[in-house]
Amino acid sequence: MKLYHATYTESVPSIMANGLRPCSRHNWDGGYDLEGKVFLAFDPAVAEDYLTAANTYDGSPISILEIDSKNINIDKIGYDWNNRCESEADINSIAYAGVIRKFRIMQEDDLMAITQPVQFADLGHGDDDAQRIYWIIADVFDEQVASKIE
Repeated sequence: MKLYHATYTESVPSIMANGLRPCSRHNWDGGYDLEGKVFLAFDPAVAEDYLTAANTYDGSPISILEIDSKNINIDKIGYDWNNRCESEADINSIAYAGVIRKFRIMQEDDLMAITQPVQFADLGHGDDDAQRIYWIIADVFDEQVASKIE
């Protein structure tokens, strides 16, 4: 399964050298549980939307990184508490507590070729990684709904 992260193009050389890692500079003011996390979306357009909607976005060029779930430790995946959802269908991102060293920088043609973005429910029917991600996130979401966290 593929996951996506949007970043400023000017950051790409550092990411190429050091990996995609959590940093002390965050795109959102007042976010929840940001420290030590890299945030990944199921769709490149969603990743881009999160960056361009951020408090810190200044119109700079953006690059989209594509991460194959086979290149990360699934056990470091967690629920993105900044994306409070009303239903499972609204879940479109996850938090990753680690450094990602293998990824691909997407080109415009790659982005245009994605015609059917992955929906959260699709993960439950995907490959082993997708199913593991689904259950990690679904369990937390179900607990959140059960406890009516506001």
